[in-house]
Amino acid sequence: MLKVGLVGYGKMGHMLKNLSNEFNIEIVSIIDPTNEEANYKEINENSISNCDVLIDFSTPNGVINNIKRAVKQNIPIVVGTTGWLDSLNEITEYVELNNGALIYGSNFSIGVNILFQIVNFSSELFNKIPGYDVAGSEIHHRMKKDIPSGTGKTLAEIVLNNYDTKEEIVYQPGNREIKKEELHFTSLRLGEIPGLHEVTFDSKDDQLSIKHNAKGREGFAKGALMAAKYIYDKKGVIDFVSNFSEIIEEVNNEN
Repeated sequence: MLKVGLVGYGKMGHMLKNLSNEFNIEIVSIIDPTNEEANYKEINENSISNCDVLIDFSTPNGVINNIKRAVKQNIPIVVGTTGWLDSLNEITEYVELNNGALIYGSNFSIGVNILFQIVNFSSELFNKIPGYDVAGSEIHHRMKKDIPSGTGKTLAEIVLNNYDTKEEIVYQPGNREIKKEELHFTSLRLGEIPGLHEVTFDSKDDQLSIKHNAKGREGFAKGALMAAKYIYDKKGVIDFVSNFSEIIEEVNNEN
């Protein structure tokens, strides 16, 4: 049984613990500086001594140090925390220099990763047909700390890479019109919504919308637990989104 430590014990941490048995995973350490249910306050030799893998769903301002501490202790780490990818090049260099293992993703949801593939295929096709404009949106709960969401950024970048008529992504245009060469991707923070992402292709003839509506956190947790099983015997920095099909196949074969 894979032994996993949780870094951050909020709603997602509790969900990971509740689902761990389904994936033949034992949670042996809970690390959180503010949660009274946690066993430890920080990542150190003592708090991860029995861990095979760490899963981090903490905060953007702490995740960089969490990754470095895990790598220093030679423990593979799954990072579901978003809002830190501006430091990806720095972290990649650190992980590779120290022969560590990190798997990260803008979203670990199984459905969202299938959404990425559908949007990639669709935008490639619509790019070949004149007259179709494209835009996207994401809606999350009011407590979400990053805007736009990491998933929203990934969707926008997928479309931008495939659309010859779009030159840049605009998330917050201000009080002006959207230029023809701009890809508009909007964000809204509302209530308790776990996550709603949509990409729309529109022409004078018809409209096609591709939407993913998360019903809760369970789908994200399942993907992160799969990632933990996958990264256990790997090295280097792995993007969950780019390697999604391989990860699903390998984990399913193990089961």
